[in-house]
Amino acid sequence: MDVILEAFDTFVADHVYAYLLPVQPAPYDFPKTSATNSSVPVLNSWTYKPATQFVQFTPSQAAYMSSWPRDNPLRQFITLFSITWYVPSFHGLYEHAPC
Repeated sequence: MDVILEAFDTFVADHVYAYLLPVQPAPYDFPKTSATNSSVPVLNSWTYKPATQFVQFTPSQAAYMSSWPRDNPLRQFITLFSITWYVPSFHGLYEHAPC
């Protein structure tokens, strides 16, 4: 399941979360602000660790541009819920068979 979640995050979810929940600029002189410009958003503190040694999906910049990092339990729940219920319905996998 971790490999599926990592693949879906890399190709779809990172971009969605970065668009819907972007990282906000740090207020004033908060310790993590950029040294040159305090209005530049600071990337989240999540670090990439591959789910397995056999298959690796290197994340794009979008993985760091969301205020919810990949290891956020709520984000993981929403993503897994989306994979389980919404993605198959787009492909017609849950169509009713004739009786």
